[in-house]
Amino acid sequence: MKNVSLLPVAWRLTGLENLGDDFSVSQEAGIIEAKTDFVLSVFFRAMKAVTTSRKAVRIEVLTL
Repeated sequence: MKNVSLLPVAWRLTGLENLGDDFSVSQEAGIIEAKTDFVLSVFFRAMKAVTTSRKAVRIEVLTL
C-alpha cells in the first residue's frame, strides 16, 4: 500500500474471519506514515479441497 498524502493514515482489514484458516496476513492493522509505502503480505495454504463462494475483505483507511 502507498500513502501519497501529507498525513499519516491508519488502516485495518475487516472480514478476515470469512476466509477461514487457508488464508493469513502479515498484519491486520497499522499506520502508514506520510509519503511512504507498506507491504502487506497475504498467505494462502490449501488444507483441503473445498468449493467456496466469494468472500469480501475490506481495507478501512482513516486519516490521523
